[in-house]
Amino acid sequence: MSVYTVFFTETYGDYGLVGVYSTKAKAEQGIEEAMKLYHGSDYEETTWDREISDGYERIEDEYLVIESDLDKEAHILL
Repeated sequence: MSVYTVFFTETYGDYGLVGVYSTKAKAEQGIEEAMKLYHGSDYEETTWDREISDGYERIEDEYLVIESDLDKEAHILL
């Protein structure tokens, strides 16, 4: 089972946790909601700039999505 952890990354190196999601679609929905909070509720982006690397994806140079395997013991802790 995989989980998707989303961080908001600022230009100056600050990080903030957006959330941990069970599917990539839910992670992207979380990013959309975070963008609306950050840019304003009328913000709508139909296409995102993406940079994919080994184990993570950077979206719009502001959001970092990390896919990780979730084993049974860790799942119980969550």
